[in-house]
Amino acid sequence: MGKRLLTLLLALALCLGLGTAVYADTVDAVWNDDYSVLFTVTSGFHPEWQLFEDQYAVQTLTGYRGTAADLTLPAADADGAAIQAVNDNAFSGNTAIQSVVIPDSYVCLGWSAFAGCTGLSSVVLPDGMVRIGSSAFSNCSALTAIDLPASLTSVEQSTFFYCEKLTRVEIPDGVTSIGNSAFWGCSGLTSIAIPASVTTIDYGAFMGCTGLTDVYYGGTADQWKAIQINNNQNYNDALLNAAVHYGSDAPAEEPIVGTFGDVKQSAWYADSVAWAVEQGITNGTSSTAFSPDATCTRGQIITFLWRAAGAPEPAGAAVFTDVSADAYYADAAAWAAEEGIADGDAFAPDAPCTREMAVEFMWKYAGSPDAADASFTDVSSDAVNWAVAEGVTNGTSDSTFSPDGTCTRGQIVTFLYRAFAA
Repeated sequence: MGKRLLTLLLALALCLGLGTAVYADTVDAVWNDDYSVLFTVTSGFHPEWQLFEDQYAVQTLTGYRGTAADLTLPAADADGAAIQAVNDNAFSGNTAIQSVVIPDSYVCLGWSAFAGCTGLSSVVLPDGMVRIGSSAFSNCSALTAIDLPASLTSVEQSTFFYCEKLTRVEIPDGVTSIGNSAFWGCSGLTSIAIPASVTTIDYGAFMGCTGLTDVYYGGTADQWKAIQINNNQNYNDALLNAAVHYGSDAPAEEPIVGTFGDVKQSAWYADSVAWAVEQGITNGTSSTAFSPDATCTRGQIITFLWRAAGAPEPAGAAVFTDVSADAYYADAAAWAAEEGIADGDAFAPDAPCTREMAVEFMWKYAGSPDAADASFTDVSSDAVNWAVAEGVTNGTSDSTFSPDGTCTRGQIVTFLYRAFAA
């Protein structure tokens, strides 16, 4: 509160002629737990966007120093003032983040806000968000789907540049332009819905979209021809060579599991996800996302296993040096140590869980039973032998198990489903 008051007083002094014509547009960012919040006068944050002209200042999120993979951004600062924007480069290059939920108070995302977040697979944006800055999600190579806000009026330059796993996008009514390189390199994109409100599609917007086969256009053929599509150097050929379905919304999506838009009922892990949610083993990374392709950490799998075992109360606190008492996995880690499932001085809760780690945790919980040799060439392990014998996993080929392979959340709940649901 003090820093915001200081800025307001400085501005007032300037207006009254009580000081020189020099004052700071911003004050130092203040850390709210793991988030850095910046209070800045409106002229200091993208004035060209003209989003906050009716207010003196705006609160923006400028950074994150935590280690969590699944984030719900704060809606207000420590003083209760609403946070309205993610600032430029705020999360850029953070490869640990896997899912983000952005509250309704946020109006916009700054340039490159999440650029290079290569682990980010799920994003929930508020419907009232009106601006997503250039390159906001560029090189988010794990992002598979995103629902764009209904209030959006443009898809800006390089917004989804090289989001290679993005498969399907529906651009909302009211968007008038798709910017330069907006979907450049989105090789996994197979279909896109474009509303009749779009009037310009800029240079290279769909360059490298080699999988694009269908465009669902809300207008007529004549309206489509009237769109200014910049195909200089043939960099929008992928769009122009796709089949255009006129006067058509995107086809209804395949049914999903629960409320998870990223878990289709035809997915190989669908039954496992449904079971895990029903049993209270996990609730997903948000209300609308499970993030099945996101890496599963050791903290997550030990928590899943503990919940599958009935979430028994541990006798004492976790003995591991890197497990704080308030961590979501604290009771699970303490239980695992007491049961002989995990040992050592440190637990490494944020480290990725490998295939061998996963089946070893489960094997120890099962009582470390003997099983016939699975005869894999790349691992010799009683835990692996048990996992194969029990049908938990059959390996990655007839002769290999890939023990050091990193497990996804979809794989882990499938392992648990096969072990516990039978």
